[in-house]
Amino acid sequence: MMFPVVLHLMLAGLLGVHCNIITVTEVSVQTGSSISIPCLYTERYRNSIKYLCKGKQWISCIKVAETTQNRWQRFSISDDTQLNIFTVTINNLTSEDKHFWCAVDRFIQDIKQHFTLSVTSGTPSLYVNHQEITTFERGSVTITCRYTDQNVTGWCRLGGSCVRDDSGSLDGTTVKITRVSDVYEVTMTNLTTENSGWYWCASTDLQIPVHIIVHNLRSTMTVPTLSSIPADITGAFEDVTSGKSSVKMILITILIVLLFIFLAALLGWRMIKQRKNKLDVRDIHKSSQTVVFYATVDHNQRPQAQIKDQTLTEDVTYTTIQINLTQTTSPEGAVIYNTLQ
Repeated sequence: MMFPVVLHLMLAGLLGVHCNIITVTEVSVQTGSSISIPCLYTERYRNSIKYLCKGKQWISCIKVAETTQNRWQRFSISDDTQLNIFTVTINNLTSEDKHFWCAVDRFIQDIKQHFTLSVTSGTPSLYVNHQEITTFERGSVTITCRYTDQNVTGWCRLGGSCVRDDSGSLDGTTVKITRVSDVYEVTMTNLTTENSGWYWCASTDLQIPVHIIVHNLRSTMTVPTLSSIPADITGAFEDVTSGKSSVKMILITILIVLLFIFLAALLGWRMIKQRKNKLDVRDIHKSSQTVVFYATVDHNQRPQAQIKDQTLTEDVTYTTIQINLTQTTSPEGAVIYNTLQ
């Protein structure tokens, strides 16, 4: 009895366990593009290491990404422990990117789930324009799934139920489906934060995953970024943002011009003031320049009798004045002395 049990455990360790991971089965992608694949796991593996393995057979697959390391260029992996979903992203797809495994590292035996990529150089058989859509609670989103070769059969939630008719509900939100030619349009209204998660458009053989993020309005009081605004109002928000940016740039320009004008006026006032001070100093020097003349007059009087005689005849008084001007060159503001004899 022990041999079959041991053999079962050995085979399980070599082949892996399938039932504890849920993911897509096959996704159609285009060469050179990128794709994100969600892998849902049970809560017991929340703290375990998750990884992506590449290869057709599990026993020979090669690990290309894991949550504890980030050394692979084309492959990346992230783990949301609140939703119990880890997401693997493969960039720059080639024709060799076909068989992969979502896996969880366990001590005795790893658990895993296989999925396939159908890489084509033309238009994929089933695709969406955006794999991630962000909105707010009580809002709505519209997902357009496009197909070429086959009809889409439903809109499903990862690990949940599907809506395959023209209308229905998923986790309390209303779902309406419109089919037009090669377009499968899904509209979800009255969303709540519980509706955040991974969904996919499902056909007979293919799925295309879509990540919907619903933000709580009470915890998001700041102005939302463009990446967090629904696609149908992003254009309007960009126009408003662009207008505010233009007004802001105009105000900044006006303030800079006014600042330059103020500085120029201040500089001109200082220059005028300095020039006026220099002129006042020169005027003071000029007004203080004084020329003083000293003169000495010698009056030689003749005897009274002689004077009396002469006055009787000519009535003239003779005085001899000798002027001796002496001038020396001196600096500005100096006093020049002269003697007059």
